[in-house]
Amino acid sequence: MNLLSRKAKALDFASSGSEKLDELLDGGFPSGAITHLYGPSGTGKTNIAMFAAVSSTTSGKAIYLDTEGGFHLDRLRQILPKPELAKNILLKQLYSFKEQKSIISQLQRFVDYKCRLIVLDSAVSLYRLENSGSRNDMLDNSRELGRQMAQLSKIARQNQVPIIVCNQVYESFRKKGSVEPVGRDVMAYWSKTALELGRKGSSRWARLARHPSKKAGEQSKFKIHNEGIR
Repeated sequence: MNLLSRKAKALDFASSGSEKLDELLDGGFPSGAITHLYGPSGTGKTNIAMFAAVSSTTSGKAIYLDTEGGFHLDRLRQILPKPELAKNILLKQLYSFKEQKSIISQLQRFVDYKCRLIVLDSAVSLYRLENSGSRNDMLDNSRELGRQMAQLSKIARQNQVPIIVCNQVYESFRKKGSVEPVGRDVMAYWSKTALELGRKGSSRWARLARHPSKKAGEQSKFKIHNEGIR
């Protein structure tokens, strides 16, 4: 790859912090689009999102919306190359689906030319808490989730910024032994790239569930260490 194409890639993608995952994604998390990152608990979603945010701080800033309390400052200190870069991550903790709606509706105000990445981790934890189980409640919340994803997609396209949306899963009713992302149809509609994460023992893997230029199903193993993802 020549210098010009390397520069183009640097502008068009946000790095995951892992050469293996960046290669799987054909460069990293693409600008101007939502990447849907989903998998069971403990598969590495928040670690990957945090590493991507940290990678973005060397050339700009990252906005991180945390709905699960998974963004830990001790972990951030471990992975930051320089302590002073912490100021380049704008962290907002969210505590209700209503607050999530409000923040996303105002998010454009905080996105400027220095913004290199936006993370929503996760999209559905507060959404699931507020579902009473009634069909009307579920439909209303699903429509609101769709509106939020539409707003994020618009922000990504207008500002040419990568957006990572982390998501939870449930056991599939259609295929035994597999999982489905919560809000499957909504997330599939609004995301251009989808990366499924899994874990067996200490081994973690990432599989392309959807990609605009690569075949779905391609997979890579990775490990999470104190210093990074390999």
